[in-house]
Amino acid sequence: MIPELAARNVQLFRRPMVGHRRWGDPGSEKVRALVHNDSATVSRYYLLTSLGLLELGWTPRGLRWLWWCRRVPAYAFACPTPFPTWLDRTMAMLRLYCEGRVVHFRGVPIDWSGFQPFLRLVLKACRSVPFGKTVSYQELAQKIGRPRAVRAVARALATNPLPIVIPCHRVVRKNGNLGGYSAPGGIALKRRLLQMEKQAVLANAQVAGITPISHVRLAVADR
Repeated sequence: MIPELAARNVQLFRRPMVGHRRWGDPGSEKVRALVHNDSATVSRYYLLTSLGLLELGWTPRGLRWLWWCRRVPAYAFACPTPFPTWLDRTMAMLRLYCEGRVVHFRGVPIDWSGFQPFLRLVLKACRSVPFGKTVSYQELAQKIGRPRAVRAVARALATNPLPIVIPCHRVVRKNGNLGGYSAPGGIALKRRLLQMEKQAVLANAQVAGITPISHVRLAVADR
């Protein structure tokens, strides 16, 4: 490992490649099906976090995908060249997020080329859901001006190639049930991410000396 990377405790590898190559992990087929600009050169980085090993695919335009993987492929090799400043910042943010810190990814550049128009519309709307909050699939459908397309919205979110950065885990059913989550770990991971965010917001509020709204409501109800 490169010394400066080892000092930051980051396991990082790069494999520039043309098109997309399946290598046997759960997200690979989804990524290949949805991000299909085969003329683009996509570089891959592998980041070890407290939530597992993440693969980041990126182009000069921005992040193309982010997915959990079981292992670094044998064809990956240590990257001897510097990566973009925004990618360095994104990886630092991902590590903080996975450690349970409040992090906002709205400033991370995304390469939208190759995304289906409806998918792009849904994901951009989903990206605006605040940290620690949830919306329903129906509310998201209304937000994009397609109130009857609730099922289509749910299907689009199930194919989100950028979980965490585009927080599809914050979209739940109208009755409050979690709904689905296509990332490895499924509903258990979705519940974990939501709980992490709730605890992070609560911790921030306590540090700032602010009583969370839920606690205020409980105090009023007790009187």
